Amino acid sequence: MIRSKFMALAWVAAATFALTSSAEAQCVGGGAGGSIPTSGTGGGGIFPNTLPPFEYQGDIAVTVPAGATCLTSVKLQGLTHTWNNDVQFVLADPAGGWHNLLRGPGATDYSGDYEVFDRVRLGTVSPFGWALNPVPSGQGVQDFGGWTNGTVVTDTFGNSFTVNNTPIEQIPISSGTWTLYAFDWFGGDSGALTSFELCFGTPFAPPPPPPPASGCFNTGAGGSVPTAGTGGGGVFPTTFPINPFSSQINVTSIPPSSSCIKRVKINGLTHTWGGDVQFVLTSPSGTSYNVGCAMPGDPNVDWNFIDVSIVDPRLAGGCAPTASYGLYTVGAPASGTYAQEFGGWVDGTNNVFNTPLELIPIAAGNWTLEAYDWVGGDSGSFTNWELCFGTPSPASGGATPFSNQCVAGGAPAAAFPATGAADGVWPTVLPTGELVSTAAINVPGGATIEGVKLIGLQHTWSSDVMVTITDPNGGQHLLLQLDNGSNCGGCGDDLSGDYTIVGCTTINSPVPGCGAGVIPSGELQQTFGNWPTGSAGINNTPISQIPAVSGVWTVTVYDWCPDFDDGFLTSWELCFKAPAGPVTYCTAGTTTSGCNAAISATANPSVSGATACTVNVSNVEGQKSGLLFYSISGQLPQTWNATSFLCVKAPTQRTLTQNTGGTVGTCSGTLTLDWNAFQTANPSALGNPWAAGNKAQVQAWFRDPPAGKSTNLSDAIDMTYVP
Repeated sequence: MIRSKFMALAWVAAATFALTSSAEAQCVGGGAGGSIPTSGTGGGGIFPNTLPPFEYQGDIAVTVPAGATCLTSVKLQGLTHTWNNDVQFVLADPAGGWHNLLRGPGATDYSGDYEVFDRVRLGTVSPFGWALNPVPSGQGVQDFGGWTNGTVVTDTFGNSFTVNNTPIEQIPISSGTWTLYAFDWFGGDSGALTSFELCFGTPFAPPPPPPPASGCFNTGAGGSVPTAGTGGGGVFPTTFPINPFSSQINVTSIPPSSSCIKRVKINGLTHTWGGDVQFVLTSPSGTSYNVGCAMPGDPNVDWNFIDVSIVDPRLAGGCAPTASYGLYTVGAPASGTYAQEFGGWVDGTNNVFNTPLELIPIAAGNWTLEAYDWVGGDSGSFTNWELCFGTPSPASGGATPFSNQCVAGGAPAAAFPATGAADGVWPTVLPTGELVSTAAINVPGGATIEGVKLIGLQHTWSSDVMVTITDPNGGQHLLLQLDNGSNCGGCGDDLSGDYTIVGCTTINSPVPGCGAGVIPSGELQQTFGNWPTGSAGINNTPISQIPAVSGVWTVTVYDWCPDFDDGFLTSWELCFKAPAGPVTYCTAGTTTSGCNAAISATANPSVSGATACTVNVSNVEGQKSGLLFYSISGQLPQTWNATSFLCVKAPTQRTLTQNTGGTVGTCSGTLTLDWNAFQTANPSALGNPWAAGNKAQVQAWFRDPPAGKSTNLSDAIDMTYVP
C-alpha cells in the first residue's frame, strides 16, 4: 500500500441531546458521522506529537443524568477504514481534557458497529478481534495502541493538547459539549463513521472474589504505574523513584497444606516501557523481595494488557521448564507464566532481597505489592493482582548428585569475541567472532552426558554470553543463553570462575540469576531462556539427551554484544555418568564338586587410579591353581567344555597364577586381583595406557582335572574405564 499526504478544510459534525431518564447504561445518540479523514487519505502529521490535518470531529451536548457517576462506553456506529492502525479516536470532555479512546494495533479493516468499554470489564467483555479482517462488529475493551500517556500534541493551528491514556470509567464527567476526534496518521487509506453515542451509568462492579480454595488470594487492587506523572525521580538502585503504586492483600490464613508462595499474578498489565518497572513484594514481617526487575539496560518492553503469573526462577531451567524468562524481553510479551527476574538489582539493596518465590517465608497478614517506575516518559497500569500459595515444586526427574566424571576437552586459553566481530540478530543470525574449541573424546559405552565444565570462564556482562556444544554427529545443543534478545541489556553480573553446566538430573543446582555481582563458581543449570529451539541450527536439547558418542566434540562461545564487554575461556571438559558398575555376563561352568564360580568387581576402574577396583571370584574349587585373564576386544560365548564357555575374545592378557585356597572337594576357593596394582606393575600389558571409555572383559580359569580340558571357567564381567 502506497501512503500519501493530502490537505483540505476539516468537516465538523454537531448534535445536541439531553439525558432525562435513568442513569443506568443510558446512551446519548445524535453524534453525526463523517469521513475519516475529511479530505484525502490521511497523513500529514508526525507521530506522535504533530497531529495530522483533516481530522473527523463530532460534538454532542450532554446533560448528565442524576445518579450517573461515570462514562461506561462509547459506541462507534457504521465505522469503516481499510487500516485500523492508521486511526486514533480521542474523546475530549467538557472541561477540555483529551483522552485516548482507541487505536487499533494492526493492518485489518474496520467495517461495522463497535462499542468500546473500560478494560476493568475484561473478562465480561473481550478485546476486539484485531487479527480478523474485517474486525468483527461488537463490544470490546479500550486499547491504547502503544500511545505514551501524557503525550503533548500540536494541531495544524499551533494549539497544544495533552492526550492521556485514561480508562473510560475514570474520564471525568460533566454536562456540556463532548467532542470525538478521529485522526488518520498515515496516507493511503480512508474510511467513515456514520454516528457515535456516549453511554453513562455507574462504575462496573466485579463480582466478589471467591474464597481461595485454589490457594490464591485475589483481592489485590490495581491502579496506575506510576500513580502520577510518567515515572522517574529516583536513582537506580539506591533511591526509589517517586509516586510508586502500592496495594495490599490481607491473607487471613495460610491455605491448608501450603508451605510456600507459588506465584504472584498481575492481571491486565500495561506499560509502554516495561523495562522501567520493578515489582516488590513485602511480607507481613516487613521484609521486601524483588519480584520483577530489568534495568540497567532498561529494555524497551511493551506490556499491552497481559495477564502474567510470576513463579520461582528455578522453574525456568532444567529439562522440563514450566516457566520462561521473557517478561522483560524487548518486544511485546504475551500473557503467560514467567520466571521471576532480578535484573540488575543487587541483592539486599534498600533491604530488597533477590529471594526465589518458593523460598520466601510465608505468614498470615498483610502482603504488599509495590510497583516502581524508574524512568520518566512512559506509564501504565494493571487491573488487579493475586498471591498464590501451595507446596514446593518437585525436582524434575529427581535430584541426584553430580558424579563429576569429566574428561579433558579443549584448552583454547583465548579471549572472545575476536577482533572485528559483528553483531547478530537475535535469535536468527548469530554474532561473529565466536570462540570455537574442539577435542577428540572417548565416551564410555552406556554413559550419558551429564554436564560441561567451563574452566576459567570470564566475562564482564553475563547475559551477553551464549554457550553451545556440538556432538560428533554434528548436532549443536544449547547449554547457556541469558540474552533473550535484550539488545546489550539484561544482567550485568560478571562470570569469573569455573562453571559446570548440568542438566535436569541435578535440578537443585541454581539457574543463573542476577544481582550477585560475580556469579560464584560451581554448578549452574542448563538454561535455554527464550531461545526458540532449532533457531540458527541450535537445539534446546536437555543435556542428558545429547548423544553420548565418541568422536570430535566442539564447544562454541558467542558474545551477543561484541562492541562492549569481552571474555576469556581457559579450557573445558565433558562430563558424563558412566554405567553404575561392571556388568556380569555369560555362564559359569559347573565343576566336579558342583561349584559355579562367580566373578565380580568392586567398581569400574578409573584412568586416574582414584577408584579402587578389585576383581573377586568366589565359589571356586578349593585348593586348585587358577588365574584371571582379560580381553579388550569384546564379549564371546564359545564352548569350552561340557558346561563352560569362553566369554572373551582373543587376544587376551593373563595375570599371575594363584592358589584358590579353601578345602579340597568344596566350593570354598577364591581368586582375587587388584586391578589397578596389576596395571601399574605391568605398563606394557594389554590395554595400557587406558583412557576413559575403554572396556575390559575379564574371566577366571582354574584347574579341575576330572572336567573336560582338565579345567573350568567362571562367568565374565565387562568393565568400563571412568576418568
